[in-house]
Amino acid sequence: MSRGGVRIPGRGKRIGRPRIKELVQEIEELIDQLNEHAERALQSRLQKFGITKEHFDALLLFQRKRCPICSELLAGSWVVDHDHLTMRVRGIIHARCNALLGLANDDVERLEAAISYLERSRAKNLKTL
Repeated sequence: MSRGGVRIPGRGKRIGRPRIKELVQEIEELIDQLNEHAERALQSRLQKFGITKEHFDALLLFQRKRCPICSELLAGSWVVDHDHLTMRVRGIIHARCNALLGLANDDVERLEAAISYLERSRAKNLKTL
């Protein structure tokens, strides 16, 4: 049966090798396009902060490809962390870790107070166990 002009083999039937080669080639072309798009997006992101790809790669290597806040691998959503006053780049961190800093307005005292609050709460919970 045909759908949208493309013949789809029935149950138990195989797609011929020439079609598989075409599909593999199409997939490889799509992967190349995605890689080019990702490279352009990265260049745009880095240009915003005035850093080169080499500087970015060196920073990732220095951080061992880990977020300096949570120490987890930098996979998924990450951002170039920077001081909003000076625009100086501090590192590459997870988006969620960046949100933590942003919600605290980069205020060290506020973050220390939050840590104290969590520690007091943890100690209180351990006493009730």
